Amino acid sequence: SCSTVRRISLPISSIGYFTPLPAEPQLKQVIIPVLVWPLMKLLIDDTLIRSVIFILFLMPVGNTAVLFASRYQKNEELAAKTVFVTTLASILTIPFCLNVLKVL
Repeated sequence: SCSTVRRISLPISSIGYFTPLPAEPQLKQVIIPVLVWPLMKLLIDDTLIRSVIFILFLMPVGNTAVLFASRYQKNEELAAKTVFVTTLASILTIPFCLNVLKVL
């Protein structure tokens, strides 16, 4: 179980991290998780681990995006707006994805 998680954690987590900040939250919070779910079902046998990883995919953009944008003097306003919009959208997108894909 731990070796399975170790083997697939980097490739799966890379999908979420290397996606650019979306103009619309549905790209990060709905489309990517829905596309990754069949791959996760194929690669991860343990339902609990698979569900936890999937729920992490559904989470909104973290506040660290704003911290990095500030630190490297990039578009802080875009980062702050993205955090706000994805957090607000997650109220609907998380239950929607969990129900549609019957994750839990």
